[in-house]
Amino acid sequence: MRTTKAEVRGMFARLVKAMNKRIDGGSRNGLALDYAACYGGYVVVEYTPDGGESHPFGCRRRTAKEMYLSISMTATALEQVNK
Repeated sequence: MRTTKAEVRGMFARLVKAMNKRIDGGSRNGLALDYAACYGGYVVVEYTPDGGESHPFGCRRRTAKEMYLSISMTATALEQVNK
């Protein structure tokens, strides 16, 4: 079954909420879901206050299905811990 961009974005929003962080709106402050088909798919980027960035799920880009599953497992675990 195919995983859509909308499904990945929705799961990313769930992850950000579970992490108690915010989605970057272009200000380079918070978490961003970066997508580039020519580079292989999705990567999560966390921008730091000092202007740097990190990749909490690693630097390797993932397909929509791989990213959805990675984010889903992490979000579910965090939601259980935060109960």
